[in-house]
Amino acid sequence: MFPLVMITLAVAAAGCGGGEESPAGGGGAAPKVACEQVGPDLMNAIAEGRENGVALKPAKAGAYRAPGGQEVYLVAMSFTGGSGEQSGVWATSSLTGDGGAIIAVDDIAQKATGWPDIKPGAKIPTGPAEISAAKSCLK
Repeated sequence: MFPLVMITLAVAAAGCGGGEESPAGGGGAAPKVACEQVGPDLMNAIAEGRENGVALKPAKAGAYRAPGGQEVYLVAMSFTGGSGEQSGVWATSSLTGDGGAIIAVDDIAQKATGWPDIKPGAKIPTGPAEISAAKSCLK
């Protein structure tokens, strides 16, 4: 498990490229989210935070910039590990895997990795709509 360190995700991220748009989950006319590509460096960085020594093998990932004007990305990643194939969501300040902060957002991410959990009241939008939007970038 990684030591818990006070992490601020409002740091400048490396340049981000445009990606394809994907509909966010939910009912009615779903808004479009601009999906960003996630490379193997970030996928491996997330997987290195595995919990209890269970190896995670990243399969694919996609991200979108969280609403609110901060340089924060919600990254959905599918992987295989101790419980078979799963998909989790993490927040990060960088899409390059170069040491930016990584926070476990949803239950799967929190159980599969030892990255710090998102704290209640955090200023990062991580509700069901944002998690669904991030997971829509996996398609």
